[in-house]
Amino acid sequence: MIWLEFIILLAAILIGARMKGIGLGVMGMVGLAIYIFLFRMRPAEPPIDVMLIILPGAKTSVLFFALAVLLIVLVGAVPSILPSFGEGVSNLAVDAAGRIKMAAVIELVMLAATAAIILFCKTDTTAVAKASLFTAGGQAVVSIFGVVWMSATFMQTNTAIIESSLGNMVRSAPWTFAIALFLLSILLFSQAATTKALMPLGMTLGILPPHMVAMFPAANGDFVLPGYPTLLAAINFDRTGSTHIGKFLVNHSFMIPGLVGVGVSVAVGFLLAGILF
Repeated sequence: MIWLEFIILLAAILIGARMKGIGLGVMGMVGLAIYIFLFRMRPAEPPIDVMLIILPGAKTSVLFFALAVLLIVLVGAVPSILPSFGEGVSNLAVDAAGRIKMAAVIELVMLAATAAIILFCKTDTTAVAKASLFTAGGQAVVSIFGVVWMSATFMQTNTAIIESSLGNMVRSAPWTFAIALFLLSILLFSQAATTKALMPLGMTLGILPPHMVAMFPAANGDFVLPGYPTLLAAINFDRTGSTHIGKFLVNHSFMIPGLVGVGVSVAVGFLLAGILF
């Protein structure tokens, strides 16, 4: 059954990528509907995290944007500065422990920065909505929403099977944990979700912490299938046509740089681990 579900996942991604634009998003929802109504799979939590893209028109707007990014980094590094509301019911903004979720913080801060840019930089909101950059960003959001929700549902249903299979491979050859990270990140389109799913397994299997750190860059396989939001946005933003998806989908402009980057990063990580530890 898992192989049939996986074929549906790949088919939806490949057809959606061929459709371009918001095609990936709508095909992701088609795949999700098949999972829910035909396979009776429990849907995962929808990916509400949204990338808000603003086209800065002056140095002041860049300053506001930079301050917003720094504030987000600060909050991520020191979460104790955020207010806590006590235990309660979890929702999209607050977890069960009463802490504001990071996704909500990012949205609040970036929208506040957007308001500051509009007020102080005299930005024409109508012109922003009509800009090609804004349209491309909107298409990327719709695209990633559908395909990530579908992928998350697949993973949620088959997590035990996948982790068990990967665990057997890693036990026989620990270095293959990097391959497991890479393959899972291709399906999840998320470094964070891949890390959360597999890193605890790596520790359980007894992989040394320095080697775990060395293999962490392998969690960046989200560029392989042309469905990651920044990849889609880059293709839509490029007016020269040099950034594109190839005839066979996986032969796109990001494949070679991505493979080289991940491979070199992991190799250098193991080298440093051997020298320092």
